[in-house]
Amino acid sequence: MSNWRIVAGAAACVLALTAASTATTASAGPSGGQASAAGHHLRDARTAARCAAISNPYGTAKSRLRTCGYTIYPLRRVIPNSDGSTTYLYNVGGHKVTSVAPPPGFDPLKATNRQLARYGLPTRGALGARAWHNLMSHFSYAVPHSYLVAGPATMRFASNCSFCWSGYQDQKHSDYFEAIASYNEPHTTAGSCPAPRLEGIWVGVGDEKSTIGQSGTTAGSVHNHQSFWEVIGPNFAGPPMFGRRAKVGDKITAFTTYPSGEGAYTFTVMDKSKVILQNNFFTSVYQGNFALFIVEDPQLGKTHPHIPAFGKITFTNARAARINGHLARIGSFPHKKLTMTNKAHRPMAPTSKLTNNNNKFTVTYRRCS
Repeated sequence: MSNWRIVAGAAACVLALTAASTATTASAGPSGGQASAAGHHLRDARTAARCAAISNPYGTAKSRLRTCGYTIYPLRRVIPNSDGSTTYLYNVGGHKVTSVAPPPGFDPLKATNRQLARYGLPTRGALGARAWHNLMSHFSYAVPHSYLVAGPATMRFASNCSFCWSGYQDQKHSDYFEAIASYNEPHTTAGSCPAPRLEGIWVGVGDEKSTIGQSGTTAGSVHNHQSFWEVIGPNFAGPPMFGRRAKVGDKITAFTTYPSGEGAYTFTVMDKSKVILQNNFFTSVYQGNFALFIVEDPQLGKTHPHIPAFGKITFTNARAARINGHLARIGSFPHKKLTMTNKAHRPMAPTSKLTNNNNKFTVTYRRCS
């Protein structure tokens, strides 16, 4: 299954720049050549530091992003719709990606479930009436970006990542299509891990033979508290696509769905009642063998843990749905508990048992490696 790889790009950028500076120094001749090599080394070191310091891609100049290996996907079209909504259209690696912004004055508390789904919002049954009302009571939706940003040098899909995941996997059905959960965006510290450090918190649906779509947030020393979505699988490069930043301590709700017959993933991340990410990724490649609720250690190159100290991350209202079925607590489906481990097979972040009638669990940081 997928290996969450956002950190790989930033680290690869820094490592590549450092390697380039070393090669320049080694090839330089004496006297003037050495001075020239020293100048190149200093410039490369500065560039590497500037790349490593990027914490918010949308607050960074495009020229700097390109220098650091990020990919920018510009907005292709803005399409006004007859219902007052607006569709923003992008092209990401040959795939249509859209955001559908609701019309001015949109009130989700008065909207039909069909309207909510159109704008990528969870319907009333997704969280239960009270939780849903609290989520939507102060709803806000920012105008989509004029471009999307993908992380640099993203690694390909990995066939199995049980060693770097903590959380739960609903399984033994072939028609999962929706996953949703809430958690508080954690405060992170370095712990014992060297930089760069990063963890991903996400919910997703799919399987390793077709695609896995996932959405959530990051935290660590790069792309700190950034919302993201990603689609990965055979023949998919799987660049993590970034949204707006999440605020530490706020309740985050991550929602991933592949509605039957629509041919697209829908990804939504909300910080309290504010939508900080919403995109639809169009692909007909999908099998719904899993619904996933995960805290992930990127495991750069599968050789070195990069997990920061995040304390405890508690998933609440964790629910999944099958086609033609209602969202139900994850413990009501056949499920598997996962705990990330180091090379010595010691738990790095144990996963608790399901509580609160099978929709709540906690992942607790124990060690970096």
